[in-house]
Amino acid sequence: MSQESMTWLNRNVLVGFTDKRGTAWHYRAADQGDESNHYPGPIPIEDVRRRLFHWTAEKHLSAALVPTGAGSPEGPYGEVIVDGPDGPAVYRVIVFPQDAYWLRSDTAGRLGHHGHGYEGHQYADVLLDGPATLISDSELGIASAGLLKGGARAWVQIELPDTIETPSGFSFRPSLLAMTSFDSSSVSKYRIVAGVVVCDNTLDMAMLEKVPEVKVRHSRYSQLKVMEARQALGIIFKAGEAFEKAVAELVAWKVTDDEFQKIIADVHPVAPDAGKAGQTIAGRRRDQLSTMWTADERVAPWRGTALGVVQAFNTYAHHAGTIRNVGHRAERNMANLLLGGVAKQDAKVLRSTAKVTHRSLAGVAAALEAG
Repeated sequence: MSQESMTWLNRNVLVGFTDKRGTAWHYRAADQGDESNHYPGPIPIEDVRRRLFHWTAEKHLSAALVPTGAGSPEGPYGEVIVDGPDGPAVYRVIVFPQDAYWLRSDTAGRLGHHGHGYEGHQYADVLLDGPATLISDSELGIASAGLLKGGARAWVQIELPDTIETPSGFSFRPSLLAMTSFDSSSVSKYRIVAGVVVCDNTLDMAMLEKVPEVKVRHSRYSQLKVMEARQALGIIFKAGEAFEKAVAELVAWKVTDDEFQKIIADVHPVAPDAGKAGQTIAGRRRDQLSTMWTADERVAPWRGTALGVVQAFNTYAHHAGTIRNVGHRAERNMANLLLGGVAKQDAKVLRSTAKVTHRSLAGVAAALEAG
């Protein structure tokens, strides 16, 4: 069962700058309790600490309860009485010193199970205390912060309060996304992403791996070094300039309607032996993408360009794509952003566009690299 119910999203995901961008799609006042999770301006740092990161992750030895009786292993940690389904029973406690469970200090909720060499990174340390130095003397502010999977994953997104307008009419907001986890889904890392103003899509600035990304693995031999404020601030502004140049390259890259259909087929190929259900799903996806390409207001301004192709596929994935193994689209979308799914999708679509149109990605890559 998904952890991300509507109540969870409205109490464990904080959304800022709503005066400029409106509320998140999952906004539901009745699920928010005594305090709204939406902020008209930037989210105060202390609110993130108080509402999301007020607890710590605690390391506990891994153990097993083995029924006592003939042949049961000897254990140095004694016995316990457990009230099981058949009444109280005596168990031996067998400890595995090389393994550990990480639990929430407030609820004892399970966050992850790791070997002895794993070093957990506390959320307040890596997502607030370091990045907070960016906010005190700059125009940056916290735009979003949240917990997923019962607290096993977390992020803080810091961005400019105002949007960047490109000559092509494509508006976006570059931001620094800081993330980490306790469920092995992600190391602690900081990277640049760009929110698209015309809708709530996100284009990953790492889509061509030309924008700096800082990673710190969960190893006891690693030292957590958060980026210096001036360096990180410079990267955000630099990323904005680079993305603007990349957008200009994508707008100048022309794509016909026929080529767009070939891109759909290349990105989402249908196996020759696909059954009726598979053909139906493929046809529905093709129709939805085609409609977005020709008529959707979030895509139409850039129809006929490579930027329109990326925007069409992003809009489809973000708002219409099939959801598997998750309970809510918001969870899937944020998980994709945190775990790199957005970057992989963007890169795949651009490679297909280059293949179908017989073009090179060199211009876009050079723009990002030069920025």
